[in-house]
This record gives sequence, structure tokens and C-alpha cells, in this order.
Amino acid sequence: MALLADAILIAHFLFVLFVAGGLLAIWVGAVLGWRWIYNFWLRTAHLGAMLFVAAESLLGLMCPLTVWEDMLRGTEAGGTGFIQRWVSHMLY
Repeated sequence: MALLADAILIAHFLFVLFVAGGLLAIWVGAVLGWRWIYNFWLRTAHLGAMLFVAAESLLGLMCPLTVWEDMLRGTEAGGTGFIQRWVSHMLY
């Protein structure tokens, strides 16, 4: 179970990186003239990911990836979110 929880953790990290890094890449790419940032499918996937995160936040829901990881690790769901938990682990 721990291996599957670790896989979900990695997927979650990559999703966060896509949302945050994608926004930065689009802005920087627009200034620098990168053609790949205008790809329709990339922009659609990025917009969908941002809308998903915004909807979770507005509705007060925990991310399903956090819930699944918590279940697999046997930890209590509903505590801290993904970013708070792992940044805290890295700092302390």
C-alpha cells in the first residue's frame, strides 16, 4: 500500500507542478515567443486543471489524490492539504 501511496504522491506533485509551472511557462513563453505554449491541447488541459483546483477550493473539498493517499497510508483525512503537509515535512 505504501508504494501505491507514494505513486499517488508523485502524481499529485506532478499535477501541482503542471498547474503552477504551466502558468509560469505560458506567461514566460508569451514574452519569449515560444510557439509550444500556444498548443490548444496544452492550454485546454491547463485551463481544466486550474478550474478543477478552483472548484475544489470554492466548494471546500479536499483533493481526491490527498484523500486516496491518506487512505492508503492509514492517516486521518481532513487534516492538512497536500501542499501544507509536504512543505511542512520538507521544512521540519
